[in-house]
Amino acid sequence: MHGRVPTLSIMAELTRRDLLRASAAAAGAAWLPAGVLRDDPPPGFPSGIDVHREVYENWAGEIRVASLWTCVPRTAAEIVTVVNWAHGAGWKVRPRGYRHGWAPLTVTAATAPADRVLLVDTTHHLTAMRVEPGPSVRVEAGASMDDLLAFLEANGLGVTNTPAPGDLSVGGVLAINGHGTSVAAAGETLAPGTPTARSATSSCRSPPSSGTHQPAAMC
Repeated sequence: MHGRVPTLSIMAELTRRDLLRASAAAAGAAWLPAGVLRDDPPPGFPSGIDVHREVYENWAGEIRVASLWTCVPRTAAEIVTVVNWAHGAGWKVRPRGYRHGWAPLTVTAATAPADRVLLVDTTHHLTAMRVEPGPSVRVEAGASMDDLLAFLEANGLGVTNTPAPGDLSVGGVLAINGHGTSVAAAGETLAPGTPTARSATSSCRSPPSSGTHQPAAMC
């Protein structure tokens, strides 16, 4: 009997370890964001850049593709690496922001998971902003309009016109020539000729303002 106890103990310990490993793996899978599926990357895809399958659905809900390859580059250099790989491998690359739209500009309802289409998610890492002389503000494409407006306010700046805040990326707004309306602040006098609505990309510099916040160029 004494010779069997260690054997049973070791077997029990191995069983517990296997159970813990399986539980940890299951827990890790459960923590993936909804709609994200881990899979082997496309052949030859650059190592070190996160890539996974992800459900694509636009804001209006009119376009939904069950599982599209989506990568999450951290720098502009990684985007160049991805695009060069796609060119050589025969894939199409499409930028992906917050999907706040209804037009089939990124993908269409007919796009299938098997199609060689790779989305580039800019909203996780490509969000840097900085103030430059002018004053002007340089913004990466994945920054949200909410974050941009908060950044401008914190630096005593603002824009004359803005589209809807919230889940819009700066790159997406510029890509579709998004616009907004001008509403004067309390006590503010708009400069003569200031339009009440104009394109966010029609000019890189806003007209002078007598309000508290200076207008900033956005490039």
